[in-house]
Amino acid sequence: MAKRNKAETEKFYRQLVAEQEESALSIRAFAATHGIPPGTLSSWRHELKERDAARGRGGDKATKPRFVRVSVVGAGAVAGAGTAGPAPEAKPVGARTAVYEVVLGRDRVLRLPADFDEARVAALVRAVASC
Repeated sequence: MAKRNKAETEKFYRQLVAEQEESALSIRAFAATHGIPPGTLSSWRHELKERDAARGRGGDKATKPRFVRVSVVGAGAVAGAGTAGPAPEAKPVGARTAVYEVVLGRDRVLRLPADFDEARVAALVRAVASC
């Protein structure tokens, strides 16, 4: 039997795990019918769940992260606030030093400069939370 590469091995065990889950057999019985140790199948089942969760494929569509279009506008603009004020002076990206960090959940982090505007951040947090 030819040796599989990592992608082929994952595909092989992903198929086996799916077949086992669809069958009425326990992991032990299913593994015995396929000539593999039950611990190997169980280990791959756990590994694939972790990989799927890390890739964002594990949950149902309602819990998957979504991207939201964001437009940067003048300094006075807050979501739903109406008109925008004058645009702030442009600063080089490296000129701002983030001194506050807000962790909103898995893969959601806001890094804020010392002079952040509370109302704008609150509006941003609400927008991100609704995703």
